[in-house]
Amino acid sequence: MSTALYVLTPQGARTALRLAPFVEGRIHAVESLRDCDVLHGLAHSVSTPPVQWFSNLAELVRGTFSVYPRHIFLTAAGIAVRAIAPLLQSKLTDPAVLVADHNGAFVVSLLSGHAGGANAFTLRVAEILGATPVITTATDLESLPAVDALALERGLAIANPGAIKRISGELVAGRPVELYDEQNRLGLRGSRWEGLFLHRSGLPPDSDTDEQENSGASLSEAASAAVHGGVPCILVTHKTVYNPRGHRCLVLHPPVLFAGVGCKRGTTAESILETLHRVLHAHGLASASLVCLASVDAKRQEPGLNAAAAKLGLPVRFFPPAVLKTLPVTSPSPKAAAVFGIQGVCEPAALAVAGENARLLAPKTTGDGCTVAIAGRF
Repeated sequence: MSTALYVLTPQGARTALRLAPFVEGRIHAVESLRDCDVLHGLAHSVSTPPVQWFSNLAELVRGTFSVYPRHIFLTAAGIAVRAIAPLLQSKLTDPAVLVADHNGAFVVSLLSGHAGGANAFTLRVAEILGATPVITTATDLESLPAVDALALERGLAIANPGAIKRISGELVAGRPVELYDEQNRLGLRGSRWEGLFLHRSGLPPDSDTDEQENSGASLSEAASAAVHGGVPCILVTHKTVYNPRGHRCLVLHPPVLFAGVGCKRGTTAESILETLHRVLHAHGLASASLVCLASVDAKRQEPGLNAAAAKLGLPVRFFPPAVLKTLPVTSPSPKAAAVFGIQGVCEPAALAVAGENARLLAPKTTGDGCTVAIAGRF
């Protein structure tokens, strides 16, 4: 079930029963309602799972908060706030939390309105109940884009969440925000919000892009210019950005990097990860833009490689030598030629998994028992 519903009264139970089948809901009811006629039929219900009973709401929520992506409290708002307050972590990771009065007349988006989807869920629940939705986020009230929600919907990692508030504040105040997003990954160009942004190409002013591309330096100069300039900006980049005063420049990392890995039998996950992070750092590439690892088919059962992918939370794909031999290699490997009949593993694997329009961004680097290369797809 994806939605937890919390009820303390018979009226709340009745409203929860109306909602549960439409929101994949599991009803959690206080013990004192065990004899409530409204809930008696649940034992034989096909569309609604049996009730989970509780005696202490705060204790229950400590166990359910991270399990369910959505929560609806059919209680007073204060009760919900006190239950969730000790559990809050981040606007990017906290689940959606709604509050509705037990009769279902009003539905309030309480937590994670954008990233958690609470605002959109509030509108859906209100429609189901015929209730009045209550959404208080300023960008929604002014029909402005929620940049954090757009970023997450489109797979962009948010490097500095603290900047979201500043960007939203500028938009609400009607002030301009520079947007460096040449590939339109946020989808703002051509949208109804296009005119709210100053669309720029390249990188923020005063950054030496040629030098950075060639040397692998970070975009610290670009970030510094954006931070100290007069107009806040949104920067979409696969490069690492050091931004000590990041409230003026929201940095978003698109999912465009793919790492190819070659390794000896028994190479540890730690060795692979150390080499990978060294390559990313040397070329100024953001680890948050990594999408996938890749290697040759023969390494499919290699524990260290699979463990490294698991620690990164990324999938790993494997390709047969027949595919890898068709792709270019900058530094041929006699070992790969002898064992697999191909000129290399990490570079062609990176290009293979990146697919069409792939470009090698970081050539083969040798580590302890492994090699790593990184390709980008643009």
